Amino acid sequence: MRREYDFSDGVRGKHHKAMETGYTITIHNADGTKVTQDVMPKEGLVILEPDVRSYYFFSTQRSQRATEEHRE
Repeated sequence: MRREYDFSDGVRGKHHKAMETGYTITIHNADGTKVTQDVMPKEGLVILEPDVRSYYFFSTQRSQRATEEHRE
């Protein structure tokens, strides 16, 4: 991080509980209409940012296989 970023008053995990219980996405279109979608994450879901997903490609495949095997 750059020196000019000041996180001294930051709170780690501040939005964790809210994201865990679900959230609403609202898209405002240019014509004035809105599209709203409620998102409820699945239990145990780990969300990766798009720019880091490629680093975890094989890990996620292994995790998915392990989860599928556990279900059987």
